[in-house]
Amino acid sequence: MCKSKVSIRQIAKICGVSPSTVSRVLNHSGSISVETQEKIYAAAKELNYFPAQPNQRNMIAVIQPRIGIPFLSDICHHIETYFFKKGYTVIFTSSNLSSDDMQKNANAEHKTIEALCQLGIRGAVVLSMTPDNPELPFTPVPVVYGYMEDNGSTPSATYSVSSDQIIGGQLAAQELIRKGCIRPIVLLNSHYSPKNSGRYDGFFRTFEEYGHPIPERNIIHADGIRGNVTESHDIVQYLIAKKIKFDSIYAGSDWRAYGALTALLEAGIKVPEDMKVIGFDGSAIATLSPVPITSIMLNPHSIAQQLCGMLDSLIDGREILEKHITTPVQLFTGKTT
Repeated sequence: MCKSKVSIRQIAKICGVSPSTVSRVLNHSGSISVETQEKIYAAAKELNYFPAQPNQRNMIAVIQPRIGIPFLSDICHHIETYFFKKGYTVIFTSSNLSSDDMQKNANAEHKTIEALCQLGIRGAVVLSMTPDNPELPFTPVPVVYGYMEDNGSTPSATYSVSSDQIIGGQLAAQELIRKGCIRPIVLLNSHYSPKNSGRYDGFFRTFEEYGHPIPERNIIHADGIRGNVTESHDIVQYLIAKKIKFDSIYAGSDWRAYGALTALLEAGIKVPEDMKVIGFDGSAIATLSPVPITSIMLNPHSIAQQLCGMLDSLIDGREILEKHITTPVQLFTGKTT
């Protein structure tokens, strides 16, 4: 549904100030009180008003926390394809900050976007690890968030897309419980924790609901230094050597699941007869592994399409009915459960 373009006069009327005051605030010129600035920024953001930039070109920026994450790469590819067909150039940049670092430096993304605005971008997609990142202040161009994690909380960002990872964790737990597993080992990704990650929260809660709460000793925190595959392989190898009793492995990613699977097979443990393994993300390794790995499949194409649709609408001044969209997940049943 379309709506008429918002004008500076409308914002001025809402805020009880003159149009020239609104113009000075949005163009960062003149000395205006902080209270008035915040009022104008809030109104502009609520009305999806973005002032025209003098050097604006048909460019879209994609900001990601780290380069080289396969799931993010898939999303970036779909974003680039979508906007290329619409005549845009897409530029990619990395904030080079972990999720924890982003919490400590709330201005990092905003500074990056401000710098990119000097290049003439029309809008930006920010790919972020968790929805706990502080909301960006008013920006001169539209910004939408794509969250790689979903902890069930309402994202602070005005416009955002995530996948339903709590349901994913539930599906993973139900699959193992269905197969008679009650003592899983959980391999946490280095940058996730049950507190900020739906994929673990949904898993733990489901086991608890079925009367099999997972003890702390069965939750393995990885350091992420040696790589997912090597690290998970060595952890499972150690657990086997220690004769720790477990009947299944739930890994926070498919690459961790693959590392665990290789350790089990090297030890002569039959999968899935004697041990079940399930991963998360639905990445290529899950289906291309010599033993296809059961996994919770996310949909990077769907996430990218929703992000592109949101940003496209904001740039054109069209109304967006849903400010946060959660995309569904599904269980891929491989040969490891």
